[in-house]
Amino acid sequence: MRPTVKSNDAIIGGTFQRRLRWMALACVVAVAFSLISPARADDPRPAETALVVCPSDFREPLEEWIDYRRTQGIHVRVIDSESTAGGLLSAIRKNAIGSDRFLLLVGDAPVIGSAADTRKQVPMHYVATTVSAKFGSTPTMATDYPYSDIDSDGQADVSVGRLPVDTPDQLRDLIRRIKAYEASRNFSLWRQRVQLVGGVGGFGMLADSAIESVTRMMVTASLPIPVRTSVTYGSPGHLFYPRKRFTESVTERYTQGCRFWVYAGHGMVDRLDSVPSGPTGIPVLDGNSIGNLKCDPANAPIAVLLCCFTGAIDAGVDSFAEQLLLHQCGPIAVIAGNRVTMPYGNASLTLGLIDSIYGQGAEGLPPADRLGSAWLAAIRRMESEDESTEKGPLRTMVDAVATLVSPAGTKLADERSEHAALYGLLGDPLLKLHPPAAVEVETETGFDFGAPIEVTVTSPIDGECVVMLDHPLGETRKTVPGRPKPDPNEITLARVAEPISAGQPKTFLIPLEQQRSGVIAIRVHVAGRETWAAGGGKTFVRPASQ
Repeated sequence: MRPTVKSNDAIIGGTFQRRLRWMALACVVAVAFSLISPARADDPRPAETALVVCPSDFREPLEEWIDYRRTQGIHVRVIDSESTAGGLLSAIRKNAIGSDRFLLLVGDAPVIGSAADTRKQVPMHYVATTVSAKFGSTPTMATDYPYSDIDSDGQADVSVGRLPVDTPDQLRDLIRRIKAYEASRNFSLWRQRVQLVGGVGGFGMLADSAIESVTRMMVTASLPIPVRTSVTYGSPGHLFYPRKRFTESVTERYTQGCRFWVYAGHGMVDRLDSVPSGPTGIPVLDGNSIGNLKCDPANAPIAVLLCCFTGAIDAGVDSFAEQLLLHQCGPIAVIAGNRVTMPYGNASLTLGLIDSIYGQGAEGLPPADRLGSAWLAAIRRMESEDESTEKGPLRTMVDAVATLVSPAGTKLADERSEHAALYGLLGDPLLKLHPPAAVEVETETGFDFGAPIEVTVTSPIDGECVVMLDHPLGETRKTVPGRPKPDPNEITLARVAEPISAGQPKTFLIPLEQQRSGVIAIRVHVAGRETWAAGGGKTFVRPASQ
């Protein structure tokens, strides 16, 4: 039999306190993670170059992808695979040029301990685990990260992505889906949505409530206001535990469409954790239930799996991340860990991606135009050992928590650096992200109780403008006698939709049907013919006078 990589359940074990800390920050990270926005076709940037490693069996179907990228002004060069990672790294460095920003590997990895079949496989490197080994990981991890270091200085120079296909037909199907995703002109509200799935808590009401409180705080602190987040959490009795079977609820929400899908919790090589936990539980998703995921491939999400082992593509069976990516209605790209991942490393990856996707970093850089650009920016942040630069309040909080949950004697920079190799991108690093244009939203800082909310919107594009007034996620609402308990993800208090013209301010007077006081989030989405735009703001409804 082909050897398999052990699941994290078999490896981690550990004390109750360790599992609690892992789960707490994993759930925090999930909700902090709100990303991916699709790239304007009129990108004025200069022509780019990319290097592709392609085994012989995939050369013919790859020609369609090469021709497609060349129509975008990208110069593509292709080299053969090698039987060993060391030999391939030498070939990559020999053929790379200074303008390369992307490296695409076409083909699955050989099973651990085997040489690559150069007709259809691309080898992986094996490097020692140091920080995660103290957390119960395997002694080594499989990784494509060393291929990103072109100049041998120990840091990433190019963004590496892999299409882990086993057959030419699988490659053809992935290329078709990539082209459909980039060509999609469906600019409706699915692009605004992020779906978050949290694994089982099960640490008791007090502990799970504490996790949820931190989660809500992270949402308000880290995510841009236009992002609309929904949560499905796997602890029975929890506010976000669905009323129907958990896996059925997850697949139904997926069908509704989202720009980004993230899971945080426990993971195994070929499936996610079971809900509820224990021998009678059913996996959140596995090889069978993946088949129930339905969506238009042109509007597929990008997935991030903040858990252990799901990205172990060197296992003797197809990893969960591979199964997810290769499903015809699966995500268009998957970011996943290949061995035991850790809370602080997960959080650092999350914050780096948020900054690069949304252009929120201290450097004031614009949003990334391609998935690989965002991925490389996040990796470079994780590589940095400089702790002297000024940190924002969120990064300061995450670093402080890390000192409590990371193994004793661990340097934070070492944990970040190790996670740069632990996580891999399964997908095309040249995937265009189509970020939204910015909508200007003006409103008063506060309104009297019962008064309509006045919002003035200036859009950079023509289109259908949707203005939503939302209460904070997780805010409890009164249950009307005789009616079902409201879904906590249904947060919209009022909504209007009208056409809007570019550059012409438009004022909306929106009454609140459900009178309430407190913070109101204003989310604006404009769907145009060739692009979309988004913006947001906040206001406050003053309490009713006594």
